[in-house]
Amino acid sequence: MSQEQKRIVRDDYPVYGGICLVTDSPLDVGYPFLHYHQVIEIGIVREGSGIFSVAGGVEPFSEGYVTAAFPHAVHIGSAAGESPCTFDYLLIDPKEAFFRIPYLPVRLAESSLPGGVYPDQEIRSTAKRLCGEVKKNPQSFLSQLLAAELLERIFQVSEEKRRTEIPENLLPALGMIALEYHTPITCRALSVRCLMSETDFRRKFRVAMGISPMEYLYKTRIAAASALLENGEKSVLEIANAVGYESPSSFYRHFRRFTGHAPKR
Repeated sequence: MSQEQKRIVRDDYPVYGGICLVTDSPLDVGYPFLHYHQVIEIGIVREGSGIFSVAGGVEPFSEGYVTAAFPHAVHIGSAAGESPCTFDYLLIDPKEAFFRIPYLPVRLAESSLPGGVYPDQEIRSTAKRLCGEVKKNPQSFLSQLLAAELLERIFQVSEEKRRTEIPENLLPALGMIALEYHTPITCRALSVRCLMSETDFRRKFRVAMGISPMEYLYKTRIAAASALLENGEKSVLEIANAVGYESPSSFYRHFRRFTGHAPKR
């Protein structure tokens, strides 16, 4: 197995008492590649913007947004642009955190949700309250109730998000796109990363993801562009260049295709 294929790791956090908080964590430090956890990872974006890819889906995030990755969901975050990107992370072990709320671990086990990005104001507010309570006492009953409330709200707004089972031999390509979307990437380079012929790679990727490898690349670039547009620090043309487009017309065409509207700050 190649080094790139090995860079899909299970990351086991020690979560004492069921819930713990990691503050001011720079994005991509420690795990700048695809990984998954045995626990629930809730991220609160302190500053910056970028893209969050989980179970094959890719979404933009900006300051104040909340990200979530449920157990065993392969995911990666990547900052957009050159500005720093910092998170607070809540790590939740359902069996430990919800021993007083026994229905919730069962619901989580039965859920097909992988996670995603959540701009929902109620989710953002509850996540902040939970951070404050965990700082005081991570094992308090209030911490457990707030964590349960947060997850229930995520369930409510996530009807369209469902876990996609991605063949492991395609994960190196998804990792390459997530981290290098702003560089010139060819389908040939992606197939080499996955140790496949280009023809075989194209076929397997479309079957698993529902779109071609290059369409997925364009979708990722447009997600990053959406995050930068919300940030508001660069012009549309500067953003097009920052996410990998040399042609403004291609950028406008792809942006409209994936978002339904023209790019504007």
